[in-house]
Amino acid sequence: MSTKKARKMTNFYPTDGKRYLSCGGWILCVSNGSGDVCLAHPVWRARIELPGVNTFPDDDVDIAKMVLSGSPVRKIDDFVVMVIRGRNRQLGFSRPGDKSWTVMDSWAGWFCDIIYHNGKLYALDSSKRVVECDIHGPSPTRIRQVFSLPSSASDAAAVAVIGMYYLVESCGKFLIVIRHSMHRTTFLFEVFEFDVKDGSHKEIKQFDKWNKAMFLGLNSSVCIELSDWDVVNPNCIYFTDDSRQNVVIPVVSVYSLISMKPTKGLYVPPLGAAFHTPPTWVMPSF
Repeated sequence: MSTKKARKMTNFYPTDGKRYLSCGGWILCVSNGSGDVCLAHPVWRARIELPGVNTFPDDDVDIAKMVLSGSPVRKIDDFVVMVIRGRNRQLGFSRPGDKSWTVMDSWAGWFCDIIYHNGKLYALDSSKRVVECDIHGPSPTRIRQVFSLPSSASDAAAVAVIGMYYLVESCGKFLIVIRHSMHRTTFLFEVFEFDVKDGSHKEIKQFDKWNKAMFLGLNSSVCIELSDWDVVNPNCIYFTDDSRQNVVIPVVSVYSLISMKPTKGLYVPPLGAAFHTPPTWVMPSF
């Protein structure tokens, strides 16, 4: 986007991919046939093998979201891949050399989004509860609730469906973004800032001096400062159709936090066999 150029990547592995998730320039690929999983870098053509989805204990082998603890290039033997997985959207993680995915403690709720911040995994569930996991500590599979956004905080006319809640980090602060849709059409976003230490929260309604942009979808949710990104519209949310339904609408759209209106979506042709996975944002590598 910064160079205003487009480049089509050919022969991207795996060619039969059924899911492409991104974080920090890396793409987690799940093969539709074998269920193999790998991390791939589309520019460097690097690839790191991970345990297959058949190493999860449940029958449903879907992976819905992925984040990394750091750069696989800088710390090839010391990074963690964290995921939302399975039909019930639970948590899991894997390290280089692991033969299988580690399943975290079960949680009475579906997780919608995850981020990695200050050495810990944070996850948001469908009841707008935020949990914390110290994956580097003595109990890496333990899940601890640290915040809950009251239902009364959102006063919109419609209620967001599962998978339409996002957890975002912005300049060291946590944000919950609620996306409201009807008949697969998004018409409203709400943004809340919260503090895990004291449990306080507030809705952000003034964005005229915000000077940031968010990128939401099957990528790790990202909020960026725009001092060096003059080609990106400020005070906007760039989003894709990530409803994870059987029929995917491969469209990217932009929502203005000032006018509170979305733009008309831009159609993006599916990648190879991935006809049922939506387009995903790939941010610069770390």
